[in-house]
Amino acid sequence: SVTTAAMTGMVDRLEKYGYVKRKSEPQDRRIINVSLTKKGMELVKKINEKRRRMIIDVFGRVSEQDRSDYLRVLMKIKEILTDKKAE
Repeated sequence: SVTTAAMTGMVDRLEKYGYVKRKSEPQDRRIINVSLTKKGMELVKKINEKRRRMIIDVFGRVSEQDRSDYLRVLMKIKEILTDKKAE
């Protein structure tokens, strides 16, 4: 739900800071492929590792019963959403 102009601005900034690179599609000038640079991949790796540590910390503070209840609720939500897609 992002406009083309907004996306272009985001990619411009990511490219400016060296996180992504653009590559034009020779057959169609309208197509611009965007890929992560090594710097971008390192940032994603750091973000994912920080997120993983945060989740471990948070769930380490929750009782086993609460974790079990949380998982049960998530599985029920998944089941409901899966059934909705089948309709």
